[in-house]
Amino acid sequence: MILDSVRYSDMLKPRQKAVYLVHKLITERTINIFYGFPGSKKSLVVADMAMAIATGQNFAPNMPGQPTFEGYKTIKTPVLWMDYENGEDLSFERFTAFGKAYQADPGINLMYSCLPKLSKVNAQISLLITEIKNMPIMPGVIVIDTLLRFAKVKDENSSEMDQIMSTVRRLVDELDVTIFLISHSTKITGTRAGNSLRGHSSIEGGVDAQFRVNGEHNSDIVEIEPQKARRNPVDPINLRWTYQNDSDDQLTEARFYYEPCYAKATQANLKKQAINERIQKDLLNALDKLGAMSKNELIKQVGGNRQKAREIIDDLENILAIKVTPDGKAFKCEITTIGRGLL
Repeated sequence: MILDSVRYSDMLKPRQKAVYLVHKLITERTINIFYGFPGSKKSLVVADMAMAIATGQNFAPNMPGQPTFEGYKTIKTPVLWMDYENGEDLSFERFTAFGKAYQADPGINLMYSCLPKLSKVNAQISLLITEIKNMPIMPGVIVIDTLLRFAKVKDENSSEMDQIMSTVRRLVDELDVTIFLISHSTKITGTRAGNSLRGHSSIEGGVDAQFRVNGEHNSDIVEIEPQKARRNPVDPINLRWTYQNDSDDQLTEARFYYEPCYAKATQANLKKQAINERIQKDLLNALDKLGAMSKNELIKQVGGNRQKAREIIDDLENILAIKVTPDGKAFKCEITTIGRGLL
């Protein structure tokens, strides 16, 4: 049958609610992508989360001695890490360091595969699915690091990525697993982090949740910035990277802890308020110096974000700082005594 339809009456039947694998962050049987620039600690964040899931412990609790926050509860689930990026030496160093911080039992179901041998992903996906099903322990989570190397295409912007994302969805459906993809951000002149997921639009369209990881080499603070969530919105998270090295500079113990975002949120609000106040003053100054003019002309005088200027004009009209009256097909704006008092 080509078309397998469902009637509305069947849709009304009770269904199992979405289950959070990582509370408020990751739901089961979904595709989730973490991306950022090189050195942003994106793979480390996912490795920490993988250890939390494999041990059934909470991800990113407060540091000892800080105000109580238990972190994000997880459901204990076997994890398979498919590594196309770092190799065994570095990966084993990281996993053992996280395991020490979590006091992980050696028998936890955290499994690792270095450079799984797939010459063409789409053509050999059935073989991969069969091999995973035949593993002694069936994983509930599969991490793919990185998406580009797994896809075996020259460029993430290739239209072939549409087929690759369909293949990843097939892994979810046939194996009943949750997928974590690790990828890269775009490069923009003047900023390392860029502002978007790199690659073909089918990548963003094919994932259920998208997280941008912002971190710098010289900082222990890492921001997880949700960019997409099919279900409930996810708030940004700040993490503090903690680690210990031995005399050979090898990582021996590591874990991310929750870092309150209050200071950053306050700074962002203050910056937004300052921008709005500047636009308000520019609007009032233009009317005071140049006299009454149409709303469109006033916005041109100020420049910048036209929608933001319109919103502030409406606010000024509401507090009677600007008088707006119809003028043919346009609206005429003029400053009032209250408006001049704000200058």
